[in-house]
Amino acid sequence: MKTRIKELRARHDLTQEELAKKVGVRR
Repeated sequence: MKTRIKELRARHDLTQEELAKKVGVRR
């Protein structure tokens, strides 16, 4: 279970980074 949470967290961080990049490009 811990591994799963770690994977989910890593995925979330990646999505947030992508979103920030998209927002940065838009702004």
